[in-house]
Amino acid sequence: MGGRYTYGYEAWPKFDPKVHPQELKVSLDGVDCCKGVFKPYIRLGTEVNCMDCITSKHCPVSKKQKYIAIGIYISENEAPKYIKDPDVRLLGTLKLPLPVYKPGLRRKVCGRLSFGATEVII
Repeated sequence: MGGRYTYGYEAWPKFDPKVHPQELKVSLDGVDCCKGVFKPYIRLGTEVNCMDCITSKHCPVSKKQKYIAIGIYISENEAPKYIKDPDVRLLGTLKLPLPVYKPGLRRKVCGRLSFGATEVII
């Protein structure tokens, strides 16, 4: 049976004026980014078996960040573009501490979503 929702998270990709609205443009550490982009983990209708896992990598958007907050969203739309789209709603936010930034230090966070019979485990 296919999933009833598209599951995703908020991403902050590099700003592209051909794709992103100007009002979502922010500058972080000298790089123009687009805030609030919906990045899918899994799309509506995708076949999911109990305990199937999806992995993802998340990076802080700024060297100054002391923690990373990953907003998990769902939508009844197969391909939402932004977390502020009318059919997107927040399930919850993961807040994870990060080590203090040092040159050369990789501060990526790896996540794994497991789809259980009645729940999503992160």
